[in-house]
Amino acid sequence: MRRKFTPSPLARRILLIAALCAIVLAIGTVGYRMVVGPEAGWIDCLYMTVITVLTIGYEEVVDLTGHPGGRVFTMFIAFGGIGLIGYALSSVTAFAVGGELRSEWRRWQMDRAIEQLSGQYIICGWSRVAGQIAAELLATGRSLVVVCPNASEAVRDIPDGDRIPHLSGELGDDELLKRAGIERAAGVFAAADDDPLNIVVCMTARQLNPRLRIVAAAADPRHGDKMKKAGADAVINAFTIGGLRMASEMIRPAAVSFLDIMLRDREKGLRIEEVPLAGSLEGRTVADLKLSAYPESLLVAVRMGQDWKFNPSPDFGLEKGSILIFMTTPAGRERLVEEIGQK
Repeated sequence: MRRKFTPSPLARRILLIAALCAIVLAIGTVGYRMVVGPEAGWIDCLYMTVITVLTIGYEEVVDLTGHPGGRVFTMFIAFGGIGLIGYALSSVTAFAVGGELRSEWRRWQMDRAIEQLSGQYIICGWSRVAGQIAAELLATGRSLVVVCPNASEAVRDIPDGDRIPHLSGELGDDELLKRAGIERAAGVFAAADDDPLNIVVCMTARQLNPRLRIVAAAADPRHGDKMKKAGADAVINAFTIGGLRMASEMIRPAAVSFLDIMLRDREKGLRIEEVPLAGSLEGRTVADLKLSAYPESLLVAVRMGQDWKFNPSPDFGLEKGSILIFMTTPAGRERLVEEIGQK
């Protein structure tokens, strides 16, 4: 799917100036030809127009002797050229002084950086939840793009936010999501504070890329079904998660402390990760994976369809579509995906 070209304000201004220049040159060239007649060549008429518009002051290459109307026409062309040059200079000055030129340059750089991404995660909307999502993606070495109004200000809320590619605009805008590379994305987070807006994001993202995974935040649990109908694969309610966390703090504080330490350790970056099994290893056993070669990774469980096997033994058989659940680091995950996972 090719992205529709949408010119920026600076590009539109440049296109307008170019169009005005073309119109003035066309009027001047045709005008001189009509005034003098066939004895004046088209190139001479164009050259006469250019030196008149630019007020260079060379001698007339189109002889206007005996053509007073041609001299009057020249004066009009000269004034038109001066006005056009003044408009062009004022436009460039306004962009430079007002910071718009720098903004356009940053916009261009951001678009180029996003075009290099593949398999990135797009965070639509900004909230405290979105900030935590972005921080986790950065900590685990995932690429991401933030899309929201005033995105440049939003990403400043988290550490290393200046590393995040971001685009400002209205959520649910097809062109904005295409600029974010939704056709190449691995997933979308609908993470705005507004449930109806998250529903729109789910619907738009699903239409633009039916294959990606969509996870939505719902402030009201009653909106969960609507989000799933709109295209969300999973819906997360912060109050439900918060309640489970509080209960866990009460009845299993040591386990919660362990998870907190794991998640907050920025040096090792230990996480629970999933690695889809490579097709070449289907029918093999856990022992065949030679996991001793991955000391930074611990196999926790294997998922086969809807069935789970926790702490699988070395002789446990791996079936087609198995997903291996590891406790590992970002570097360990990349190595596992490269060597025993699906490419």
